[in-house]
Amino acid sequence: MNFYGFIKTSLLDYPEHMASIVFTKGCNLRCPYCQNKDLILPGTSLTEYPEEEILAHLKKRKGLLDGLVVTGGEPTLHSELPEFLTRVKDLGYDIKLDTNGLRPEILKKLLNAGLLDYIAMDVKLPLSQYRSLRSTESLLKDKSLPGYDSHEASDSSLSSRLKESISLISKSTLPYEFRTTLCRELHSEESLKEMARDIPPDSTWYLQPFRDSEGVLETGYHTPSDEELTQYVNTLRPLIPGVTLRENLG
Repeated sequence: MNFYGFIKTSLLDYPEHMASIVFTKGCNLRCPYCQNKDLILPGTSLTEYPEEEILAHLKKRKGLLDGLVVTGGEPTLHSELPEFLTRVKDLGYDIKLDTNGLRPEILKKLLNAGLLDYIAMDVKLPLSQYRSLRSTESLLKDKSLPGYDSHEASDSSLSSRLKESISLISKSTLPYEFRTTLCRELHSEESLKEMARDIPPDSTWYLQPFRDSEGVLETGYHTPSDEELTQYVNTLRPLIPGVTLRENLG
């Protein structure tokens, strides 16, 4: 398995762990505010990190590092993922998976195999609106990238997959979080209240403000004001007490 981004040490991305981070290429969503456009667009040139290089680093840093974060892109698109995670677990590391939740069958497989220790799932929009994130008119789909799908899924199919992943995660014995990146153009009090109906009330739900950068997939999106962010938290807290505002980790 190859990776297309590698951060050797981080104290921010895995709670209570000093961890390395690896990035997979390809995604089955095209979120316009995505910060990692090079991982999902065709024609981008990225440094490739073979699996053996990652494992060699983890072996060398054993005792100093205690976790690995697998993010992307969307890691569950890769058939080699379970085998790679097994090798990481054999080294004694805890594993945090970042996922968009659109492949619950893979998530279930990883959970049943005991290959995960922490899960972070992005909840982007109300589940009924996810089809708008499957493609972007200004982008060309690339059949060579993981995540290419020539058939658009129905709203009900996408919603069903997402609900299944939310259920799998919340009913597991693992620590987990849901998280939403907030854009002024995409989110409102009403849309967030709709999203809250699909998140178990005892969950940890992080709201993180969108931050513009050169890596963003599309221009024209803006960060909500501090007042708006505070109001969102105040509106949602009676519904989900564990909702928290935090800075976007990127």
